[in-house]
Amino acid sequence: MLELSVGIAYESDTKVAIATIKKKLAGIECLSQTRSVQIGIDSFGYSSINLEIRCSVKTEQLYEVKFSSNQLGLESLKEASVQISFHREKFECWADLRIGSDLSLSRLLNSRGES
Repeated sequence: MLELSVGIAYESDTKVAIATIKKKLAGIECLSQTRSVQIGIDSFGYSSINLEIRCSVKTEQLYEVKFSSNQLGLESLKEASVQISFHREKFECWADLRIGSDLSLSRLLNSRGES
């Protein structure tokens, strides 16, 4: 069993994304002809809707199919103008707290209007 995942932007049309990936993957000969490709919403992340793709493939062809499936999935999403999301994190530098620093946490918070 091959399991792949991709996070798409919340603004993207999930039905379009799923249909285009499914259509592209249908052309891979190494996938099982008796079990259809399963694609659906797996989870909702902070910055993406996470799709999971499951396909049946022979173990000896697993990585060949994995790599070609990832490439075809990427191409299909680009063709359909579905945006792949990325994890966004906000980092904030509060203060230089090294010994001997003239910055203090209370001074920093006051300058930000917090106390």
